[in-house]
Amino acid sequence: MGILGSGGDECYVCGKEIDSDDCIEKDGEKFCCEKCEEKFEEEQVEEDEICQFC
Repeated sequence: MGILGSGGDECYVCGKEIDSDDCIEKDGEKFCCEKCEEKFEEEQVEEDEICQFC
């Protein structure tokens, strides 16, 4: 939390952690909506709060 210059912060995709390069920041939390949508299209995940948030 708040580490500068790490470049490897985690963000959440339907409850999974990915690299910060793929993140979108919303209200101080990081998400990756595109990855989430891809999983929805493949029906690999159930709807959850993070996806709705994005």
